Amino acid sequence: NIFSGQRAWLLQRVSSIVLLAVAIGGALLAYQMPVLTFTQWRTFAATSTGATFIVVGYVAACVHAWIGTRDIALDYLSHKGLRLVVLAIVGVALIATPIRVLFVLGRLA
Repeated sequence: NIFSGQRAWLLQRVSSIVLLAVAIGGALLAYQMPVLTFTQWRTFAATSTGATFIVVGYVAACVHAWIGTRDIALDYLSHKGLRLVVLAIVGVALIATPIRVLFVLGRLA
């Protein structure tokens, strides 16, 4: 399983580094513009670079959130049925979020 043991630990560390890079990139983008308007943000998001930046950030956030949530559920939810329900809800939300982002970015292009 890709999300277990050392692989999960490594994926969470890699996703946190990607999130840090995305946050620094976003801060630099915001710093370069005196006022970041919705139009400027939409123009940036409509470019291939901007869309890639956003999608990579969302996917990294979802991977990071899934591993953290899974670990918490495994540690603190002893009832297997409850654990399954919680992980299913979180999993659906984490899969739906990047799909929604892709749909929104597709409308911007």
